[in-house]
Amino acid sequence: MDALQVGPLAIPWVRVQVALALLALVGVAELFARRVDRRLSSWGQGAVFVGLLGARLGFVLENASVYAKDPLAVLYVWQGGFDPWWGILAGGGYTLMALPKHLWRYALGAALAAALVAGVFLVRKAPAQEARLPDLTLTTLGGTEVRLSDFRGKPLVLNAWATWCPPCRRELPMMVRLAQENPEVRFAFVSQGEGPLVVKNFLEERGLSPEWVLLDPETRLAQALGIQGLPTTFFFDREGRLVALREDVGRHNALDKLIGWAFLQGKLPLHDHILLVSGRAGYELLVKAVAAGIPVFCAVSAPTSLAVALAQAYGLTLVGFLRPGRMNVYAGRERVGPPRGLPNPCG
Repeated sequence: MDALQVGPLAIPWVRVQVALALLALVGVAELFARRVDRRLSSWGQGAVFVGLLGARLGFVLENASVYAKDPLAVLYVWQGGFDPWWGILAGGGYTLMALPKHLWRYALGAALAAALVAGVFLVRKAPAQEARLPDLTLTTLGGTEVRLSDFRGKPLVLNAWATWCPPCRRELPMMVRLAQENPEVRFAFVSQGEGPLVVKNFLEERGLSPEWVLLDPETRLAQALGIQGLPTTFFFDREGRLVALREDVGRHNALDKLIGWAFLQGKLPLHDHILLVSGRAGYELLVKAVAAGIPVFCAVSAPTSLAVALAQAYGLTLVGFLRPGRMNVYAGRERVGPPRGLPNPCG
């Protein structure tokens, strides 16, 4: 499980693990405080705060030259950027100063409880050896029944989405364009938990007309394939075998999975690939792209100033506001050129 589903929300599992571990530390410290010494209560809360602060500051120090160009980015904690080793070091130092020596063993016990909780939840459900395209019968917008198994014979990109999902709304137009540009691959867009009128109105408002739009009002596809968040895209080969799966529970998680898949497939570094994200180009995303050897980073929204500085420093081509027929190039213009026979719009 890579995300915890709470209604329509999917929370990245690593954040759940950290929250549970810190909660365990505070809980055990409170238990010791009631039985041994009240000072352990305030220590537990203080250790969590100092640990998180240390993890953030440690990450900033490791990337000081980049953050110096955009100091306010230090406050953008929702973009990620925490170093756990710095956090452990800060929490340990706080413990040595805040507690007398005879209470250190109780602090160690609370820390071990947190580590145990984190270790337990590191266990992952082993994936099936060979996942296949489920034999479900869904309906088109016109009410015609379609069996997913009938899509075998050609490679299939199966996209699970919903009109209420902001990442889905941003991603769907790009997916539709990919479908139009790759007729040798079938694309099927399966709406989760919605009726035909809602989906039809959304597509008409956006001017989208994909060939295969299927309705799954009872979310049977999500149950069959274990979908944890939307949008989720599956790629099946012509025999109906699952080749790859990507869940966009957040741009950072999706990119981590993409790079992880490339590593397991022996495809790193990705020197001849382009990365496209459905959102802003944040600094942390570019760090991951540089590490994976990706030379071109494209986003449908604006990059942060910190991301531009990083792209310039590492020679990465950074594109923002990517739209059909236009885009802004913030770094690495030498890689951007027009189709043959046309003048270069970049000058």
